[in-house]
Amino acid sequence: MNVRPMNPEESRETRGVARRCFGAFAMIFFDFGAHTLVCEEDGRILGGAALGRFSAGEREGGVVKWIFTAPDAQGRGVANQLLAAAMAWFDEEACTDVFACIEGYNTASSNRFFDAGFRPMGFRDQIARFGSHLPRVWLKSFHVIDVGHFLWVRTSDGETADASAGGASTATQLAGWSVTVVLNAVMLAMVTVRTGGPGSITAERALHLLVAVTLLFSVRIAAMLLTARVVKLPLRYRPWETGLLLSGLVGVLFGGIFLIPGSVYPRSLRWRYRELLPKLGPVAAMGAGELVSLGWVLWLLTRFVDPGVGWYGALATAAALTRVMLVFDVVLPVFPLVCYNGRRVLDWKPAIWALLAAASGALLVVSAMAR
Repeated sequence: MNVRPMNPEESRETRGVARRCFGAFAMIFFDFGAHTLVCEEDGRILGGAALGRFSAGEREGGVVKWIFTAPDAQGRGVANQLLAAAMAWFDEEACTDVFACIEGYNTASSNRFFDAGFRPMGFRDQIARFGSHLPRVWLKSFHVIDVGHFLWVRTSDGETADASAGGASTATQLAGWSVTVVLNAVMLAMVTVRTGGPGSITAERALHLLVAVTLLFSVRIAAMLLTARVVKLPLRYRPWETGLLLSGLVGVLFGGIFLIPGSVYPRSLRWRYRELLPKLGPVAAMGAGELVSLGWVLWLLTRFVDPGVGWYGALATAAALTRVMLVFDVVLPVFPLVCYNGRRVLDWKPAIWALLAAASGALLVVSAMAR
């Protein structure tokens, strides 16, 4: 095998390999970047790495945009060789910070980058390190509207340690979860204004949104953390920082609802998804299952509680948002929603996912028919 820069006439073959790895939808966002490496053997492209380069104030940034290996060549060290060559190129370019955005459960990638010296950098440390240049860092590293992805960084000075990335304190995690709840409520208030006009959001309506989001997010995370204790899997909560930005864009531009709850991940930065799936699966199943139960209970309450009751507005709001959340968290376990619970359950026990999806679908149908 030989790792070298891609020749222009090899772009079509290289793109074809990337398509086999990422699928047609993801290829909408694919580009070759400023420099593209390929791993070639006997005239055949086995994999590639698309690299970017940019400046952010006094810092010189590099970004691993894409790194991929043909399915039939996996396990042969292709990606490791490509990453090593990429890091050599970044060193030649005098990059002080090299970035990669990695989905939280994609341990095949996160472990590879971990071994290469990358570490996840939390939002607070991103602000401290990049300051006013952080928007440019996000834009150039493609960490803008990615749901469930985290910014991994390798710095020339080794300043990547972040308390919020590894074993964060309970207070830090609670603060992150609380901010996530409030920002989701704010996004929903923006949707209300977008669809109903400025007069549609009142103090009472804002309170209903906050109560509803707090309820469904609390039920979900509590079920997951309690199950994690039962299966003896140390977990920590991590918010999806740029997912919140995507939620705001969807709300403002289209008036749509995109709930971004964040999720729980193993405390260790280096772990294997398949090895922990027997424990992650039950955690996700309980979180999704409690949401399904909550959805049915709230729907039944809205059928029997007098709409004139003062708290009916919060009840109806919570019932509607729980049904929306079930679409993300259970029904659609596909890209770009693979960071939600549905994908964990599907990977663990397809039959249990089918049962939860059926219960969720039935709720959506009966609630629509009852209108």
